[in-house]
Amino acid sequence: TEIANVPSNTINLSKEFPLQLGREIWGKGRRFGAMHIRTGTLYWYAVANARNGEVFLRPFKKTLLNKFGDWNFRCGEIIDATDERNITRHDVQERLRPVPWVENRIVLMGEAAHTDN
Repeated sequence: TEIANVPSNTINLSKEFPLQLGREIWGKGRRFGAMHIRTGTLYWYAVANARNGEVFLRPFKKTLLNKFGDWNFRCGEIIDATDERNITRHDVQERLRPVPWVENRIVLMGEAAHTDN
């Protein structure tokens, strides 16, 4: 599952996240990323493994703080500074590895070998 947000009211993170610099932190079955997209605005997302069909109810912030609150780069502070109403959640599905596509001297690899969705 992925939870994403663009906070309208950000804490000052210009030292840790200079303009247009992004960071992603990985843990077992979890990732947290953030990027300073314009002055005073930080985009962030959190991804965690979940069972197919698992239900996530609001408020999301409490669950996020339990999973990411003690991580580096002030993850807890970023989550806490976010208005609960601005947090969105989406399912993320794993794709099967594409079958190699080759015809004569043409090869499609990586992102070109499968659809984006």
